[in-house]
Amino acid sequence: MQNLVNSWFSVVLAVVFASVAVWCFVPQENDGAIIRYTKYALGVNFAVSSYMLVGPPIVIETDLSWMGMAGFSSGPFIVLDNSWDWPDYVLRHEYQHFCQQAILTPLVSGVLSKVSLFINLIIYRDWHEAYINTWHERDAREHEEDGFEFDYIGGK
Repeated sequence: MQNLVNSWFSVVLAVVFASVAVWCFVPQENDGAIIRYTKYALGVNFAVSSYMLVGPPIVIETDLSWMGMAGFSSGPFIVLDNSWDWPDYVLRHEYQHFCQQAILTPLVSGVLSKVSLFINLIIYRDWHEAYINTWHERDAREHEEDGFEFDYIGGK
């Protein structure tokens, strides 16, 4: 999943996801309200993922000290704590989550991470151990020190 942004695979997948998003927004005359709103939600999901495959993350630096975390990634946004001088690997870790969500879509990535957390809670019987051993956290940690660097507006 590393550095797929700007590759041909990303472009093709972005076009496929954008096509699905457009289809979701086209109303069908026999769609009930639940089907219509479900299709809208899926359309937004695929549209966001389509952007993420070819566009840069939207990086926001704000005070997250009250949350006790260095940063998080949600859809096209990477939010980083500006209350301390975080090391570069924090940005790389969150960028890997951005890549995971781009490929799997934010919705599927979120569901898979929750399922992984639930299974790990049964295995580890400890919230912290369960969380750090989910597939998406292990994958992000593996890429923290891989040397991949990028600049963003307002960044370090």
